[in-house]
Amino acid sequence: MLRHERLHSENAKHIKCSHCGKGFARRYAAKHHETKCLKRPSTSEADTNPHIEASLPPTKKLKKNFPDCEEALNSFKQYIILPEDGSDEDLTVFLSSVQESVRERLREYLTHNRGIKWYYVVSAKFIRFVTEEEIETTTAHFRSTCMLNLDENFDDNLSAAVRKIMSSYDEFLERGSGWILDKVKRLELKVASYVPLSGSSFLHLPQRLESTKSILNIVNEDNKCFLWCILAALHPQKEHASRVAKYLPYEHELNCSTLSFPIA
Repeated sequence: MLRHERLHSENAKHIKCSHCGKGFARRYAAKHHETKCLKRPSTSEADTNPHIEASLPPTKKLKKNFPDCEEALNSFKQYIILPEDGSDEDLTVFLSSVQESVRERLREYLTHNRGIKWYYVVSAKFIRFVTEEEIETTTAHFRSTCMLNLDENFDDNLSAAVRKIMSSYDEFLERGSGWILDKVKRLELKVASYVPLSGSSFLHLPQRLESTKSILNIVNEDNKCFLWCILAALHPQKEHASRVAKYLPYEHELNCSTLSFPIA
C-alpha cells in the first residue's frame, strides 16, 4: 500500500520528460515514454493530459478501415477501426480521432433501421518492466456501455461512451501497478437493429410453449390484445377460453377511454 501511494502521489512523479514535461515515478517508465515522445513534435498541455479533449484531433486526417461483418440475418454489424499516423500512442487522442467515423457508421446503419443499439470495445497493448531489462506485456479490452439511439442525436451517447472507456482505462492503471500504454490496437464498433416491443394482434405461440398448455393465447384480429387478456383474467372460461367471442360481452366493462391500442 505504501509503495502504491508513493507511486501515485503527484510528488512522486519527479522524473520529467525533456520533450513534453510529462512526469513519471519510475526511470524505466520515463525512458520508455521518451523513446516514443522524441519522435513527435513538441506537445501542449492538452496532449499530455488524458482528460483534455479540446484540441486533440491530429492535424492529419486518419484513414479508417471498416471491414463489415454481418451476422444474425443482417440485424448485426461489426466495424473495425485501426489507428494510424501515431494516434495509437495515446488513448484519448485515438478516441477523439475516430469519433466522426463512429458517428458516420451509426448514422448509416440507422437509415436502414427504426432504432439501433450499439457499443464499442477498445483493445490496447500494455507493458511493464519486471526488471530494468525484462518487459512483461498484456492486452486489455475496455468496453463502453450499450447505447440506444432512435434518431441521429449521437452526441450525448458518444460522449458517455468515451467517459466509460477512459474510466475503465484509469481503473486498469490504478489496479495494475506499473502498466504503461504501449499502443492502442483497434476499436470494434458493434451495432444491432432495435425494434421496440409493442402489443398488437394475435401471434402464434412457439410450439415449445404451446405444448405446455399453460399459456392462454387469445385469438383476436384487432389490436386489443391487452384488453382481452385482462378480461380473460377477470372472467375465466371453462371452454374455448382462447376465443375472443367469450369476452365480447365484457368489452365495455373497463374504462379504456384514455388508452391507445396497441399498448406498448
